[in-house]
Amino acid sequence: MDAVDFLLLKKLTANSRATFRELAVETGLSASSVHKRVRVMTDLGIIRRFTASPTPKAVPHVCVCVCGTSEAAVPEEAAERIGASPLTFRAMVASGNYLCVKGILRDISEMSRYVGFVIREGSMKNPIYGLMDPVYTGPAAPLSRIDYRILASLQYDSRKDIADVAIELGISAQTARRRLGQMEKSGLVNYSINYDLTPSGDIFAKMSLFVKSKLDRDAVASQMLERYSDHVLYLTTYGTISSLITIFIWTKTMASLRDLQDSLYSEDLFEKLVLDTPYKIYYFDTWLEAHVSARAVQPSPARSQ
Repeated sequence: MDAVDFLLLKKLTANSRATFRELAVETGLSASSVHKRVRVMTDLGIIRRFTASPTPKAVPHVCVCVCGTSEAAVPEEAAERIGASPLTFRAMVASGNYLCVKGILRDISEMSRYVGFVIREGSMKNPIYGLMDPVYTGPAAPLSRIDYRILASLQYDSRKDIADVAIELGISAQTARRRLGQMEKSGLVNYSINYDLTPSGDIFAKMSLFVKSKLDRDAVASQMLERYSDHVLYLTTYGTISSLITIFIWTKTMASLRDLQDSLYSEDLFEKLVLDTPYKIYYFDTWLEAHVSARAVQPSPARSQ
């Protein structure tokens, strides 16, 4: 990977249906060059899947992260056990037997039981867990059956051409395009990717930054995104852990990672920095994919088609 590949990953993480022409404008390459780079990253397994999923505004849900050192004999087996839950979306195994799990909950009432399950199955020592921002608290905007059918067609390949979706569903391309456009405009669908930077051979790291109590965490997070945009794939804050920022970092070499870490230390913004290097990443289908698939084949009284 190089800096252009990393930029493409960031853009696709934010919108996996961005066209090659749009990505070409962002990178300064030709559309054909962008297509080739994306294909290579997909073939290598750096891009695992192009995803489409309903947002919390369409199907209420919240995301939780549970991380800690695992005392399991084989952390990879612990990660797979955790993945047996329909709430588990991703599990990362990092250096030092560190486990980091992301779950998708139907509502906050599931948090206590799920967190307990992850800690138990992962044999986690001194775990940290919290709800991931943002948490949507507004009214739901239910999807119709045809919306669910479109999402079901796209959820395992969000880059599928809308004309192909229309043929698959037996509807006109105009109808498919209009309904998808309405979902996008209303903020009911999210396009992203399942990624795994470990096949690249580069350095991929997760860094937990604990902001000093006197500082505004959200302002610090904005600074991190601006100053280190060439290295940060994405950043997460937590509604239940007011001091924590998590960033996922890419660098070409360990020396570059050390320089980045030293630079962060010099900012004098953090009480503590914890660095973990993932070497195995698992993705699992959750209840959310099952919900989309089930509603796609059942009439929904939510809205007229």
